[in-house]
Amino acid sequence: AANTPETPVTQVQAHPPAFLSSFAYFMDACRNDYFRFAVAAEAMSGSLTAKLVEHTLVIYPEGRHNDECWLPRIDASFGLHSDSFRASGLLEPAAAPSPEPAVDAGGDAAAPAAPPLPTTGGGAIAAAGALAVATAARLRRRSEG
Repeated sequence: AANTPETPVTQVQAHPPAFLSSFAYFMDACRNDYFRFAVAAEAMSGSLTAKLVEHTLVIYPEGRHNDECWLPRIDASFGLHSDSFRASGLLEPAAAPSPEPAVDAGGDAAAPAAPPLPTTGGGAIAAAGALAVATAARLRRRSEG
């Protein structure tokens, strides 16, 4: 027998509604995503809807699978993950103190160097999102069980 890949859609189809309802779901995609994640998200949403499982699906009408699509909406996309981590008791570390400014040879404080800006492509965001979903799901199950 051929192995069926364990995609999120096949997992939703395989599990009963009571199990699926123990998780929170937020899916978003850009309509013109060249990986066709919008199609997969709509399929998963259809399976969750058929099983009466609460979830959120947002398909943005513009954009591709790139920073122009994801970065303006990252708070919505990762908000569920942050809320789940906090609800499970995971606390964010306190902010590190600002470093003392360097002093040049003339005794004047030098301007601190700006930290490098992170660069993330849509793939990195999607991978981080998948990891966050899996971790949040495990945390939620542990806190309830």
